[in-house]
Amino acid sequence: MTNKHLLPSFIVLLMVCLLNPAPVQAAPVETREAPAYKTEQIHVSSPSSPAPEIGLGGTLRTPWGAGPFPAIVLLPDVHSPAPAADDYSLLNALADYLTRQGVAVLRLDDRGTGHSVGVAAATSGTQLVADAQSAMAYLRARPGIDPLRVGLLGHGEGANVALLAGAQAAAPAFLVALGAAGVNGQELLARQTSLVNQPGEPDTAQIAWAAQVARAMNAARHEAKKLLATGANPAQTQLRIAQEQLRLTTEARKRNDALYKRQYALLEIIRQTADNAQAQAIVANMLKQIYPALSPAAAQARAGQLTSPWYRTFLTFNPQAELAKVACPTLLLHGTADTQVPLAANLPALEKGLKTNKRVNVQKLDGLNHEFQAPLSEQALAAGTTVRPTAATDALETVGEWVMQQVK
Repeated sequence: MTNKHLLPSFIVLLMVCLLNPAPVQAAPVETREAPAYKTEQIHVSSPSSPAPEIGLGGTLRTPWGAGPFPAIVLLPDVHSPAPAADDYSLLNALADYLTRQGVAVLRLDDRGTGHSVGVAAATSGTQLVADAQSAMAYLRARPGIDPLRVGLLGHGEGANVALLAGAQAAAPAFLVALGAAGVNGQELLARQTSLVNQPGEPDTAQIAWAAQVARAMNAARHEAKKLLATGANPAQTQLRIAQEQLRLTTEARKRNDALYKRQYALLEIIRQTADNAQAQAIVANMLKQIYPALSPAAAQARAGQLTSPWYRTFLTFNPQAELAKVACPTLLLHGTADTQVPLAANLPALEKGLKTNKRVNVQKLDGLNHEFQAPLSEQALAAGTTVRPTAATDALETVGEWVMQQVK
């Protein structure tokens, strides 16, 4: 039975709900941080390109605003991986860092990678210099770029290309050479500990040696602690650690010297043997003797690369030839732990070649390798890790501060 006294209350409640509907919950809005700068893929025609209509590819990062901005072209090391595939790339990190400082950055793809046509192994130094000049001309003609403040930054082989371009008539306003070679190509290659490695492949022999050193030093420190616990003189325990460090340093020097002599002889065979098939057979056999763990197939493949036109040309490359003509402001930057382009052999030679240039700034970064990465920890080395660290902040800041001094 219906309760007539409750009906008015029900009607009142219904009217309240209709007149005051429950608030509708808005769908969550996804917020995205605005990009720090504009990024676009560009193409540059170069007279050295086998297909000028396609030419060179690269990524141009430009600060927001009308400009005109200073600009810099980044030149990669030999056979660098494609930019998009290399998360730890020094040049990618520099491109991001410099653009955030207000500099437009053109990160040029190496020949045969990314959007640049051609075969990197068949590209000569003269062609690479022409590519660098074409990239600078592209930026100088681009709206929003200050044509009087366009520079070059190269890494490894790219650093030597930048130095060669700096000796030409249309020189950059400034240049940065990261890990540039100062000795001839044969001398440089002979001193590399990873001559048989593929681009981007970890130097497992060096990693294994570093792990061995880390374990030996850990053992020496552990022994020193035990000696202290039994009442030994602290000076004696420190001497024990220093002796172990000296032993390992001496052994490393002997290992590197022996490797250098074998590799120099191998490269001399290539230089003197014009018959490529004959040179490849000899080199493959020598590689197996130098690197016993190398498979016959890998030795044959690497022998083919070492006798390619690029390597044959590089063996006779002399970086000193044009250095005296470089007159623009120049930063020479090396890592003290660089085993690909060792500082002790290369930096003094570069300074000597550039001695007439009064605007050369020479800097060294302690403990950084050829990629300007900090060393792995002793724990990581002892565990045999091959994880690659990112470019060190010291390297980014050193380059950034110097570049900003030039463009202001």
